[in-house]
Amino acid sequence: MKTKVGIFAALWIISVHLSSPANADDPDYLTFSSGWFDINRQKDQGAEFSVEYRSDKKIGWFKPTIHLAGVSNGMTFAGAGVLIDVYFGRRWVVAPSFTPTWWRGKTSDLDLGHGLEFRSRLEVAYR
Repeated sequence: MKTKVGIFAALWIISVHLSSPANADDPDYLTFSSGWFDINRQKDQGAEFSVEYRSDKKIGWFKPTIHLAGVSNGMTFAGAGVLIDVYFGRRWVVAPSFTPTWWRGKTSDLDLGHGLEFRSRLEVAYR
């Protein structure tokens, strides 16, 4: 697993350094979040805590991101992906993101048959 996470991290770092500097809407920053995992299927629910690094660089419309999450039921996610900031006015922003992640879990209730999972999120924020 460490090799695969290393490959994703290396690809992310290369993509950030090859991209042109952003006309940044935001600086690079860390986000911390919490929420409830598996609310819709209710197979293996738990509290999720995550940290995400968001770069100030852009590749077209996309911002590179690194995401780490842990769930109270023992699952972990680590990956790199992209997001788009869509502003409504000066302060409201909607940020859809797509992040391939490596999943590890203590139970098989949510095992989809492979360690590579694809997480998509929709964030609504006031900055």
